[in-house]
Amino acid sequence: MSNPLFKIILLIVGAFLVLTAANLFLVYKVEGVFSVLTLKIYIFHAVFALLTTFLISYLKERLTATIGFFFLYLFIAKATMFLLNFSEFVYGTASISQSIKISTLVAHILFLWLEVYAYFQLLVKEQK
Repeated sequence: MSNPLFKIILLIVGAFLVLTAANLFLVYKVEGVFSVLTLKIYIFHAVFALLTTFLISYLKERLTATIGFFFLYLFIAKATMFLLNFSEFVYGTASISQSIKISTLVAHILFLWLEVYAYFQLLVKEQK
């Protein structure tokens, strides 16, 4: 149980479940409809957070000097994949309510914070 990767995976999965349930409930209360788009966006962020956490933990010994640049590359890759997968949402071709737009922004900010925290746990705490 002292493996930091195991704790981080539990944190990401737990945060995904709690945040998704809370957000879908709030959007349902405000809009009166279940937002499949919000669910897809939360799943995208959670899967990408898990994949990048595995990549960072696997490559941390090989990329010790350039791990910050690798994180920047992963952030750009995530933004690009998000734009490709959710282009109708980003470019406004689909009619989406303001509450769903805000909830997706909240998802992006929360999962970005969660990823940074996970990388901190993997990289800095292990050096001690």
